[in-house]
Amino acid sequence: MNESCESPLIAMSVDNMGEDSEVVVAVAVDTPSCYICLDSMCGLEGDDLELIAPCACQTFVHRRCLDDWHKSSNSKAHCQTCKSAFEFEEMPWTKRVKSSLSFQIGWRLLLLGAVFCLVVDDGARLLLAFVWEAFLYVVAVPIFAMLTLYLLQAMLGVICIILTWGIQSAAPPRVKNLRRRQDDKDAIE
Repeated sequence: MNESCESPLIAMSVDNMGEDSEVVVAVAVDTPSCYICLDSMCGLEGDDLELIAPCACQTFVHRRCLDDWHKSSNSKAHCQTCKSAFEFEEMPWTKRVKSSLSFQIGWRLLLLGAVFCLVVDDGARLLLAFVWEAFLYVVAVPIFAMLTLYLLQAMLGVICIILTWGIQSAAPPRVKNLRRRQDDKDAIE
């Protein structure tokens, strides 16, 4: 029994489906494929599955595969094949802040602090209004107001520290696609 795939990209032939079965996969030379996962699927520009050529040897790799490789490799700044340095794209400040987990944590802390101040302030007034109304307005309100301000200042300081840390350690920089730039130069000439 002989089956074959008629796709121009992949040709498969399967012979003798018994114990000694043999599968042959041939990929066309013109089809770019990722040199890490060996998959030829190409995503949209800027997508994780976009095939890019990040270095001088012009071999293709998926952005996601390269990012995973960077996480597990010691050589984060250069290609293992040709030893040339990667060029990284600059991420805009607003994108770094919005993408950082610390920014989201900071907003949640701010909301939680505001709710806490409202509950403490109104709850203390209701509790003390029944018993010590005169004491409440003379001594307790200034003390609660001062404590609330100190708490807000402390929370604001913590939020600023978290935001500063989040901006500095946001998403890792993306590697530039050098093949696209080379193709653009060829098109101009």
